[in-house]
Amino acid sequence: MVVPNAETAGYEPPANSVLITGQTVVGTGQAYCELVDKTRLNGHSYRLEFLDTSNDGVDNNEDGLLDGQDSTEHFVPVTTLYSVRDMTGVAETFTSRDTVVVRLAHANLVAGSETVRDESGADVPREAYILEAERGRIRGASPGDLAFGKNYTIHFQYDPVFRSSNMERSPYVDETLDTDIFDGIRLRFNNHWNIVIDTLRSGWKNPGKEYSYTFRPIDTYFGMTRLLGLKHPSDYRFEFADQAVDTSVAIPTFFIPSIPVNFRVYNMTDRRYVDFVYSNPFNNRKLSPFDEVVLIEKDESGVSLYTWDIFFTQRRDSVFTFGSGDTLTIRLKKPFRSGDVLEFQTEIPRADAEKAGSELDRIRAVPNPYVVANVNELPLPPAITSGRGERKIDFIHLPASSTVRIFTSRGEHVATLRHGGDINDGTVSWNLKTKENLDIAPGIYFYAVESPSGMKRGKLAVIK
Repeated sequence: MVVPNAETAGYEPPANSVLITGQTVVGTGQAYCELVDKTRLNGHSYRLEFLDTSNDGVDNNEDGLLDGQDSTEHFVPVTTLYSVRDMTGVAETFTSRDTVVVRLAHANLVAGSETVRDESGADVPREAYILEAERGRIRGASPGDLAFGKNYTIHFQYDPVFRSSNMERSPYVDETLDTDIFDGIRLRFNNHWNIVIDTLRSGWKNPGKEYSYTFRPIDTYFGMTRLLGLKHPSDYRFEFADQAVDTSVAIPTFFIPSIPVNFRVYNMTDRRYVDFVYSNPFNNRKLSPFDEVVLIEKDESGVSLYTWDIFFTQRRDSVFTFGSGDTLTIRLKKPFRSGDVLEFQTEIPRADAEKAGSELDRIRAVPNPYVVANVNELPLPPAITSGRGERKIDFIHLPASSTVRIFTSRGEHVATLRHGGDINDGTVSWNLKTKENLDIAPGIYFYAVESPSGMKRGKLAVIK
């Protein structure tokens, strides 16, 4: 059963969906804060963080290797889990049981962020208690440190969402339609799970000198061995000069020589120059159509890994000479990874006094007229066979903190009703009784609504 109601007059709701931004983010997707229940919003600040295949402690590809042991998971970090931290923090009051564990109402506390105070407001030293942060439990370290039966207040930061895999279209969970709901909101993710070139953000610095090119993981055979490059999620920049500034890597087994070239390849994400194999069919030692560059990067242990293959073709019948100042920037669509941090703050609803003043004419008494024994009356409680159910008239669309006074047609004061100030509910109810708790008689009644935004008068009828 649902009883609908309206917000207070002048109600200004928060936005239904807000893009979350960050300063040092490698991932190119988007995360949104979506409103679920406006009555649960608290205006707190939050931090969104991620784990990926390189550090989540999970064998995501089920090859028996974890994190840094697995070059695929480590060198191609893809989002697996996310956590949300309440940076504003919350406070709880608990009753100590001395050295017996007391369970708090929250779990996944941030160890070291807590402050414990006794009933007088004095800080309790950290050595006086033992806090199980992840499980949300606390006890005295020694008998008497947290006196039995005494109340204490603990303030802390915590993670309302902790290591959750509930992200839309995640390849690591079976069901990805729903994300976690907390504090009246949930997050929505447009994560770039597939690592591919972002053609709209990539290109040559000088549009008058540009080749077409393809950018994909190297996939070829060296003899009977297949070489499949790793999709390392980084942005790259070809930096040209007027003279040779680097030398490509030779592969003697396959008769690929090292070649001095007038460009270097800079990994913009990892902030380092990378090695590369260079195929130059025309042997002119300058970047030309049908040249091929294969990037080679080192993992954390120094092992060389093949990654991307860039193959250049002609856009028109020209061969360009690139020199100092010329660049080719290649940007990728990348999933969120460990180290990406997004911060946001929820917006709580508010009541605008000026707007409320313009909405006073929306105030109504319902039902009006009120018919005695009408269908709106609630049924009698179970086992009650005589009398009648609850009777009430609702005053709706009231401004916050308003007062409703009800009078008879002769001007006699009948009852006073007060709005409690909850801006999410603009309704107060009258039980059709006088201030002396007597049933009212049928007839015409007048009401006056007084509020900081103005006054509204009206009348209502009670029909027998």
